[in-house]
Amino acid sequence: MDASERIELEIDEFGVPCGGESSLFASFLGTIAKNNTLTPLSIEHWKRREFKPFHRQILKITKSKFRYPAYLDKWILQAVSRKWAEFKCDLKSKHFGVWKTVESIMAEGLPQGVTDVNQWYTLVASWFTETWLRDFITYVVFLCFP
Repeated sequence: MDASERIELEIDEFGVPCGGESSLFASFLGTIAKNNTLTPLSIEHWKRREFKPFHRQILKITKSKFRYPAYLDKWILQAVSRKWAEFKCDLKSKHFGVWKTVESIMAEGLPQGVTDVNQWYTLVASWFTETWLRDFITYVVFLCFP
């Protein structure tokens, strides 16, 4: 698909994609969010400095497929950020358990949608850090004893 074949996005009065191509666009952003090359699982937070080159690459790829106003770049990065966080949360809900260890989770192999074993290991290991476990226990206690 060359630049002249890009898909034109219709934008509503709130600056959000709408119309017939919006579901294709949302699906495209979801695919980007699950692409371990463009949105590494090993980076803890979206706003970390290490993510800046990936932000630029995401926008470059998106602009090569879709035609939209430049002000939509921020919205696109926010949408991919949400989808990336949801993907990581989904992985955690399916694979983390307080009775499990890093080794037992790694022995299960790579889950669907994860292509890099090193990124997967870094993400799984982060679930067992003292800070994360302390926050998890605080959250559970808060839910059980409001």
